[in-house]
Amino acid sequence: MGDGTDGGGGRHGASIKRCMQVALLCVQEDAEDRPAMDDVVKMLSNEQAILPEPGQSAYFNIRPSAGADAPSSACSISISMITPR
Repeated sequence: MGDGTDGGGGRHGASIKRCMQVALLCVQEDAEDRPAMDDVVKMLSNEQAILPEPGQSAYFNIRPSAGADAPSSACSISISMITPR
């Protein structure tokens, strides 16, 4: 994922993206749109399965902006991978 540990994205990057997409499917606002647990297991265990696009998340917050002149903020995250010695 850009830190060089997986060759610039590669297999691990695709796996992380897949897990994130499944997670977003599980927190969709409309409970009827969320996958059943057996479907989640199938989605995570079959890398060839095509995943649907997630809808609106139930945990999505929209903050009103203070206007076009308001300063924008940047978010950053870090991912730590624990490796045995």
